Amino acid sequence: MYGVEVPDLQLLAIKVLGLTCSASGCKRNWSTFEH
Repeated sequence: MYGVEVPDLQLLAIKVLGLTCSASGCKRNWSTFEH
């Protein structure tokens, strides 16, 4: 089951990260977190 579930979770995580980065901007987010 893990062989099927893990890849799906990874794809979802990548999609979510990609959406958040493209929506608000990774550089801006990281700069706000650092300061």
